[in-house]
This record gives sequence, C-alpha cells and structure tokens, in this order.
Amino acid sequence: MLELNASAFYEASARLNDVVTWIETEKEKQENEPVNDVDRSFLRYHLKELIIHLTTLEARVTLITAREIEEIIETKDLSRGDLARRLSELGNTLRRELQLTPLFVLDTGKQRYYNPREPLFGSGVEAKFVTVVFELDEAAKCLAFSRPTASVFHLMRLMEMAVRAVARCLQIPDPINPADRSWGSVLKKIRDGIDGKWPTVAARLAGDGEIFESLYASLDAVKNPWRNATMHPANKYTDEEAEHIFMAVRGFMMKLASRCDENGDPKA
Repeated sequence: MLELNASAFYEASARLNDVVTWIETEKEKQENEPVNDVDRSFLRYHLKELIIHLTTLEARVTLITAREIEEIIETKDLSRGDLARRLSELGNTLRRELQLTPLFVLDTGKQRYYNPREPLFGSGVEAKFVTVVFELDEAAKCLAFSRPTASVFHLMRLMEMAVRAVARCLQIPDPINPADRSWGSVLKKIRDGIDGKWPTVAARLAGDGEIFESLYASLDAVKNPWRNATMHPANKYTDEEAEHIFMAVRGFMMKLASRCDENGDPKA
C-alpha cells in the first residue's frame, strides 16, 4: 500500500500554482518571444521542487512530463507560448493521474493505531514478546482502517501465542499432536498445572499462584465469547467492540510480560 503524505499534494499544487501565475503574467508578452535566463532560473527551481513531490506521490506519468520540460528548458530555445502550453499539459497530466489514485483519510482518533509514537502494548511486551509484534501491528492497523472484525482476528492469533507462553512458564511441554494444540486443550493443561503447583485456594491468593490464577481466568473468559466466536463467519464486531477487546488484550499482555517472556522464562 502506498502511503501518501498530504503535504506532498499541497506542495505539488503550490509549485504548479506558482508556475500558472507565471504563465498568466507572461501572457502580456509576445508568445513568440524566447524564454530568457531569468525565466529559466525561475522554472528550474520550481520544477526541481515539483519533481521531489511528484516522486513522493508516485505520479510517474507526470514525472516523465516534468523531467521532459526540465530537459527542454536546459537544451532548447523555447518561445513563451510553447513553454506555456507544455506547463499547461503538465498540470492536466497531474490532474488526470491523481484521478486514478484513491485517497483515504484516517479518523483523527484512530491515527494512534496506524502510526503509534510509543509501543501500543508498552515497551515490556514489545521486548519480551517479539513474535506478537506482527499480529499487534496488523490488529492496530485494522482498527485504524475501521476493520474491527479483522482486528479481533489478529488479536486472537496474538492471544494464542500468549497461551503458549503461559503453558511454557508452567513447564507444560508444547503439544505435538494437532488435536492437542487447540486452545481448549492447552487451557485444560494450564488449569491442571496451576492446580498442581498451587493446590489450595490460599496458595492462589498471593505470589505466582495469584498471577497465574488471574491469567487463567482472563484466558478462559476470552475463549468462548471472543476467540471461538471470531472463527465463525456470522459473527462481526463493531469498532467499539474491537477497541474494547484491544484494550483488554493489552492489559492481559502487560500483566503477562511482567511475569515472563514468550518462552515462559523465568519458569514458575
């Protein structure tokens, strides 16, 4: 996807406007009068600046036209009328070319998801869970472009990595058989692992016991209404629902990162 900076459109328009103004001024002179050195210097500067912005816009056809004019004013004797027609063609070419480029403007409140100034889930998650960065970035960009169901899909993929990290921290071996890789199967093993390490309610009220009991409760709560539902085409999410899930997953991942990394280290 091409990201177009709005300032490039402004600058390109401004440069063309300067040239158009020059053309209007030059109408007072004879069309057959040759372009002088002062005119060439003016055009040289504005064409150079215009080419920079056309490159940013990837307006390739207009770029060809601009570079042709740039070459012509350096190598040929031009009349003012001929140059005016070439510059008019340049403006029309850009107008036509930009008609083929759809532009989308992000909602101001969602720009933080597209180009965040800081890690969306905090520096701790980014440092300890390198493998989730792709899914997080995709989930955030889907939110930015108002694709909430797609965002939740990526968040649930991210959560599967989190489930694996919790299991590894409890020293539960990674499943080998496909049937044992389901979220439900891994959650059952996590439940058994917690009960084995902290068998009493009192043991799960503080320290690691409390942390893993809380993490399990969050994973179990996510499994049915979000994770399983996301796998069914009939279920869709609104922007508000997706943002709610995004923040819930953020809170979970920050808590998990405070205890272990994606490999489950340090072990419980």
